Amino acid sequence: MKGQIFKIHSDFYYVDTVQGTYECKIREVLKKRKDAIVVGDFVELEQLNENSKQAFVSKVLPRKSFIPRPKVANVNQVIIVCALKEPELDFEQLNRYLSFCEYYNLHPVLCFNKNDLEGEEEIIAKIKKIYEPLNYDIIFTSALEGNGIQDFKALLKDRTTVLCGSSGVGKSSITNALQENVQMETGEISKKLKRGKHTTRHSQVIPVGHDTYLMDTPG
Repeated sequence: MKGQIFKIHSDFYYVDTVQGTYECKIREVLKKRKDAIVVGDFVELEQLNENSKQAFVSKVLPRKSFIPRPKVANVNQVIIVCALKEPELDFEQLNRYLSFCEYYNLHPVLCFNKNDLEGEEEIIAKIKKIYEPLNYDIIFTSALEGNGIQDFKALLKDRTTVLCGSSGVGKSSITNALQENVQMETGEISKKLKRGKHTTRHSQVIPVGHDTYLMDTPG
């Protein structure tokens, strides 16, 4: 039986298969692997018994892609989420994310969230001036008001997409707006530090449509 690891918690590996979800441990031989098993890996399972939803992961199938930080596999698109304000847009950090995508040969999309705040016209003009000539896909959203969410969802179709971005930019809020099956914890921006707290504590694969998956990751 084959499936994909969609969550790892403590020593348990949660695997999605056509027969349903299995809570798994890994065989001892796999614990000695130098390249650890990660969220997104496709694996083969050995059921404990015919009626059990528990199994052992016996084999890891070849990866199509791998990102070492955070460790996720089989991604083909990265959506870099930034906030227009609260926290302030960090162009240097954004460019580091873009360099990361280029290095790992992953398709990047730029998402600028919190498009509901006042006084963002100047920063939007600057974004378009810098990144439109480079032919990056750019989308503006407001997870709070739902603006741009359907356009965002269209970009995910038939892909496995990982979200990346600094804490507080709205990754979990966007994930919650896209689907109802898995609701992620969200946090507020610290008025003192002008930045958010990390609310995503582990990577997780979330289905948002047929052959369409979203990976929410810490930071």
